[in-house]
Amino acid sequence: MYVAKGVQSTKGVIISVREKHGSFRSAVPCMPFPMAIICCLLNIFTPGLGTFISAFTVFCCGFTETTPCKAFFWNLFAAILQAITFIFIVGWIWSISWGMTFVTLSDEYRHEKLRGKKNYKPAGSPT
Repeated sequence: MYVAKGVQSTKGVIISVREKHGSFRSAVPCMPFPMAIICCLLNIFTPGLGTFISAFTVFCCGFTETTPCKAFFWNLFAAILQAITFIFIVGWIWSISWGMTFVTLSDEYRHEKLRGKKNYKPAGSPT
């Protein structure tokens, strides 16, 4: 195995991986699975509506990587942009991918909770 000068090599060990998300992505709430499914379906059929509803979940039943107030306003902003730009298909695709992210985060949290990992936070959340 070739190792460049000044680089240390460890075999098969991942020490830490941490993703840094932008403002929009870090504001996506992790909510209960049924709510995530509902918001995803709303986003598919009415772009921005599921995102609008998800903005309010940060105060009652969801959590994000950022503060609830910031997440609320970023989600409202995203919902408005999705609703405005769906005419150009961009908003509709963005709305669907946002809905899929709701379901993915919720499912990830649900599986980790079932495994019994305490203090679990979604991938990329601050420690």
